[in-house]
Amino acid sequence: MKKALCLLISLFLLGCSGQEKSGEQTQDTPAEQVSLEFRVADDEPAEGLIESVFAITGETFYLHAEPMFDESGIDSAYLMRGGENPLIGIILNKDAAESFEKVTGENVGKRTAILVNGKLVSVPKIRAAIPGGRAMLTSGSDLEETKRIIKSLNKK
Repeated sequence: MKKALCLLISLFLLGCSGQEKSGEQTQDTPAEQVSLEFRVADDEPAEGLIESVFAITGETFYLHAEPMFDESGIDSAYLMRGGENPLIGIILNKDAAESFEKVTGENVGKRTAILVNGKLVSVPKIRAAIPGGRAMLTSGSDLEETKRIIKSLNKK
């Protein structure tokens, strides 16, 4: 039996609107091997952009090839409580935090594509530069699965 992991990701950072969407992860991709990427996303195609369909809405976005940061830019991840679902707090390392602030500042009005294991799971709009190097990911999964994701993000 496949156990689906729904990972609803929202940015609760200054400057981003929280649009919650979901994606799936199956047993074929264990939580111990979670990949996470934040990329700039455009609404229109252009040279060098990668087309990606957001399965939840059917919308097509065009992702920049270079991520703002990926799981290697995370200094630490930790469990937070909030509402019905557990939250994953992340703290970026210095380089990832600087990149995130710079790239979000240069791309106000565009979207941040959040990919988990290569799947587009959320595309919140960038409203302002995002300083501070912190983010909160809302997990739609159970507590144990959320803990496995956190463990994966903390592996160095």
